[in-house]
Amino acid sequence: WYKETRSAFVPKLVDAIPPNPEKADTDAARYGCIVTERGEIDLAAYAQRLGRRMENMQIMFIANQLLKALAFLHDQCNTVHCDIKPQNLVKFTLDSQEWKLIDMATCCAVNARAALSLTTRYAAPEVVRAAMSGETTCTRQPSSDMWSVGVIMFNLLCARNPWTAAEFSYPKRVPRASSHMFL
Repeated sequence: WYKETRSAFVPKLVDAIPPNPEKADTDAARYGCIVTERGEIDLAAYAQRLGRRMENMQIMFIANQLLKALAFLHDQCNTVHCDIKPQNLVKFTLDSQEWKLIDMATCCAVNARAALSLTTRYAAPEVVRAAMSGETTCTRQPSSDMWSVGVIMFNLLCARNPWTAAEFSYPKRVPRASSHMFL
């Protein structure tokens, strides 16, 4: 299906090498390979390099492109990505705001039972539950990709993962309330 991919939010296919199942397990020719255009920096590294929380408009721009990539995969390709995380969203040129979704190796058809492949911090509850109960496969839905998008957006907006405890710092002295303060 990747050969037919035509979306500005998924990398362009440069080359494809079909798998040859007749080769030995140790022979690289046994496994297929796709080669796509090269990105510059993934979202996790970009956020870390920034050293501060991103501006809301920038976060909305990234969210828009990620959601368009997923709409394309879910609606036009009938495919679930299965591993949405900051490392799989790549900026293609440092001077533009062009972000694309990469790592299609874990993709599967909507409603298909697929091998469990997950990044725990971003995986949907049903995927984590299946992994914790010892299952090796689970039925994949677009909703599990959307869960991961929500976790990424929380990361960007709050500058932390939702599963990391928040740290609060309280002022040593609480200012007195005055008539012009709203509490």
